[in-house]
Amino acid sequence: MRADAYDSVHQMRVATRQIRSLLQASEDTFGLTDEAWILSELRELAAVLGTARDAEVLAESYTKALDALAPELVRGPVRERLVEGARRQYQLGLRRSWAAMRSPRYFRLLDAIEGLVVTQPPEGEGAHPPATIESSYRRVRKAVKSSRAATDSSHDDALHRIRKAAKRLRYVAAATGDSRVAGRSKIIQTLLGDHQDSVISRAHLLRQADAAHAAGEDTFTYGVLYEQKAEVGERCRTQLDDALAALRRSVREARRGGRAGL
Repeated sequence: MRADAYDSVHQMRVATRQIRSLLQASEDTFGLTDEAWILSELRELAAVLGTARDAEVLAESYTKALDALAPELVRGPVRERLVEGARRQYQLGLRRSWAAMRSPRYFRLLDAIEGLVVTQPPEGEGAHPPATIESSYRRVRKAVKSSRAATDSSHDDALHRIRKAAKRLRYVAAATGDSRVAGRSKIIQTLLGDHQDSVISRAHLLRQADAAHAAGEDTFTYGVLYEQKAEVGERCRTQLDDALAALRRSVREARRGGRAGL
């Protein structure tokens, strides 16, 4: 990450989120609560990394989409606004991430994580129950239920909550050695990750189209890209029910096989 190696921002952000998800899944074991300082710091670190990562995703996505379009469909300085603009945002986010990683706050977080590594969970009568696939799956079911009751204006946020719950389940399943549940959870995480990228991209495209229009530029290409992103989002939504059903079956198999504890 400090050397700006390829994909390093993404990998560090994933590692940060993975640690936080596993700690949240086992809060009682480590004597933590939802308001614990270390969880808050991990969330803030992921958010700082997110500025660079989101821009990186946009730059890669726009490059691929524009390269795939027929030349006559790419009108005006759209590549400069979308690709180069996202790359500049990435560099800004990267510098902010480096600044955060030089701060005393960051090193206090590392010390706290080191402290948890050597913590011995309590045993015996006073011990808290370990995190399980079943308890993590209940979060997914709750998020799914909420999404089905969500209004149109809040449905995208509701789907994003399913993704976060599925991601936590994936990490817990991987830690317990259940590759099937982890794999099914990853499919949902990927589907809804693509959906969230579609949501972010469409909002970004609208802002950039407004800026281009104000500058007197042709905005046709922004509309083409917007429609493509909308189709991606719709395709992800239509595949979600089957993916959730497959996850449900794998959790039942884990329950029958006794592979449910962390």
